[in-house]
Amino acid sequence: MEANRKYICHVENYGMKETKTGKTAVWVKLYSKDDHSDSVIWTGYFSGGKGEEIAFKALKAMGFKGDIEGLNKGTDSDALDLTVEVEVETELNTWTNSEGKTIETVKAKWINSPRASNQAQRLAPEKVHINKAKLQSAWKTFEIEQKTKDRLPPQVPQKEATNDSDIGF
Repeated sequence: MEANRKYICHVENYGMKETKTGKTAVWVKLYSKDDHSDSVIWTGYFSGGKGEEIAFKALKAMGFKGDIEGLNKGTDSDALDLTVEVEVETELNTWTNSEGKTIETVKAKWINSPRASNQAQRLAPEKVHINKAKLQSAWKTFEIEQKTKDRLPPQVPQKEATNDSDIGF
């Protein structure tokens, strides 16, 4: 996956871990709906405050219903729904390994339920009725303009006059 992009993904695996500072975290491996070999890791931290709230919102988007022990068991449990689609926003993660080498990887920055705008929707019938006349008029205008453009010969660009000697009088 590339950094700074959004993907629709499914959960592949998950578990819990302890961070270097002794905090509890959950990790989730997600794979792209479009390319199952393309995956990214998201980590949520349970250290209180806004970060914990964000972690729980992300887990909820992945079908979490509160089974903390199941989170630790991973796919041996049903703590997360492997069939649910989530929107994953990625970012570049730069870090230095124990040998002092700089490493760049792509990680999941945000996990959200897919946006409503990305999902098929239908306009309420009363809104269609309200906009029907306006949209039909706009469509007819569009059709007329297209037919007119189709009938006109191609336009030859005219040379712009740049000084008095270009003007023919």
